[in-house]
Amino acid sequence: MTNWTRGQSVTLKRNPYYRGPGPSLGEVRLLQFSNPDAAVQALRSGETDYMTDVPINQMKALGEEPNIVAKPFQSYRTVYLGFSRDLRIALRANCQRAGAPVRRIAT
Repeated sequence: MTNWTRGQSVTLKRNPYYRGPGPSLGEVRLLQFSNPDAAVQALRSGETDYMTDVPINQMKALGEEPNIVAKPFQSYRTVYLGFSRDLRIALRANCQRAGAPVRRIAT
């Protein structure tokens, strides 16, 4: 790690002393954005080269951009959400009332 700015970016540099095959990139800069729209703007402007978590409502428009390839893919990513006890109870009741399956909503 060559640079870190809290809440903004991390810069990683290739380790020349690594014994295995080295990465093809000499340096990677990971940027943190406050919202998805700012990240999409950075991609459109060329400030970034790659983006994850593209808002689904922007996929079609990004796919029509001449210098951007936007492709959905199946992910095995797990996202954990934390809720307060009162909200968990309300979620369980609303899901059961709607006939939706309730999985791992701990109360």
